[in-house]
Amino acid sequence: MIIKISSELYSKVCNELNLSKKIIAIKTLLDGHRDDQGRRMSLKDAKQAIERLQWEKFNESRPSELGSKIVVVPIIKQITCDFGDGPVSVDVEKFQIKILSELQTVGLEATGHLLELCQAIKAFSEGKRIGIIDDLND
Repeated sequence: MIIKISSELYSKVCNELNLSKKIIAIKTLLDGHRDDQGRRMSLKDAKQAIERLQWEKFNESRPSELGSKIVVVPIIKQITCDFGDGPVSVDVEKFQIKILSELQTVGLEATGHLLELCQAIKAFSEGKRIGIIDDLND
């Protein structure tokens, strides 16, 4: 099994492990992680995942029971777009505002597609799978 966590939670957990605070790292993981249905993991699963992370990242001894792998869900922090006035770098929230403010320039259909792109970027940053849907009008 894979445990997907935010980069912020991963940093907190690794910081606790760097300070040799394994129990605090387990508690941090327990408090900060929820599965897709919003459920907490068990204490045993958190402990085994932390021990696996210690083994993989900090070269500690291999645990007797290999727990779930902890992976970081990447977050897209900034987007560079060009609406004809030159490139502008913005965060995802400002990108939505920029799209709406450029409605007259790019048109209604392109605005809709760009807002869908924002939704996909947010979903990706939440660890959700995203896909491509063929346009049925082609």
